[in-house]
Amino acid sequence: MRALVDGAEQFFPAETVILAAGMRPVDQLRADLVAKGLKLSLVGDAAGAGSVLKSIAQGFQAGLEV
Repeated sequence: MRALVDGAEQFFPAETVILAAGMRPVDQLRADLVAKGLKLSLVGDAAGAGSVLKSIAQGFQAGLEV
């Protein structure tokens, strides 16, 4: 595998590579809706890292509150 580390290309011999890239939600829409006084619920990874089951439960709960 070739990767940039501190701006320098490095090679790492490997048979298997697992990529875990950090992600941040883009939540401009949330900010715009809150600014307009609308009520909303953040669910899933937008609310914080978690499992699929946690995300489903949060979505279910948000649906019950509509």
